[in-house]
Amino acid sequence: MAWMPKKLKFKRIVAYLPLITVFFLFLPLSVSAKARHLLSSFFAPLTSVLRDATLEVTQGTSDLTSSDVSAEKYRLLHEEYIRLNNQVANMQSQIDIQAEKINILSGLKQEFGIHKAKFAIADVIAADSDTKKQIYIINVGSDLGVKVGQLVLAGIAMHDSQLVFPNDAYKMSVVGQILEVGKKTSNFRLISDMDFKLPVKIFNNLNTDGIDGSLRGQGLKPMDVKMVSGKSEISPGDLVFVKPNIKTLPVKMLIGPLTSCQRDEDSPMMWKISVAAPMDLHKLRQVVIVMPTEYEQE
Repeated sequence: MAWMPKKLKFKRIVAYLPLITVFFLFLPLSVSAKARHLLSSFFAPLTSVLRDATLEVTQGTSDLTSSDVSAEKYRLLHEEYIRLNNQVANMQSQIDIQAEKINILSGLKQEFGIHKAKFAIADVIAADSDTKKQIYIINVGSDLGVKVGQLVLAGIAMHDSQLVFPNDAYKMSVVGQILEVGKKTSNFRLISDMDFKLPVKIFNNLNTDGIDGSLRGQGLKPMDVKMVSGKSEISPGDLVFVKPNIKTLPVKMLIGPLTSCQRDEDSPMMWKISVAAPMDLHKLRQVVIVMPTEYEQE
């Protein structure tokens, strides 16, 4: 009988995939661009063995009408075929997930350029039980360098955004800020939370240097941008970005587009501005925490 593979230690292999992701993160940009290819090549021998074993089992079941193949043998071969086929599918799924993480981290590394920062990808695992607050719990904490005040990003394309932006610079958006940190988990406040505040800049074709403002969460209502002079030329569709700060986010990163702007009745010399997030903030599944490592004074 032809050689059959021994039982593979699948869980151990999957456990090493995050370490491989981190390894690719620290490669030079010229190399990280080939990350998906390298990752697929790394696992090629393993998936090849699984495929060959699957073919072996399939060939073993091709002569099932023969009188020398018992029903019991067929059952065992069929179960082995299903098991190996599932392992191949699960392994390919894990490879795809890790390759996507590498693409996200490589893109951020390129976006940050000369600015030094680390990134941690986290899964959203729960929402705060207080329905009046918009706070999410994620599965990373201080053991990975997460600290209070760090900003949280999410991939626009990853969350079924209905908005279309002109180039790849807007693939990531700021969605919150770390509020509390434990060893293995953390809480972050959404930008829509009533207590959320953050300095921002509004950009359009007439204001290439940006117009300063202050983002304020409004709960279930659209977010507001306060403290914008009525003399500034703005209009719906202009984009709002976080104001770069070397200690929290050293590069310009998207918040969302203006949805309305009109004179503030309470302060006629100011604009009353509403801004929308480029995704449904209540359907976040995966986020990225930005951890700058340079602390020079601005």
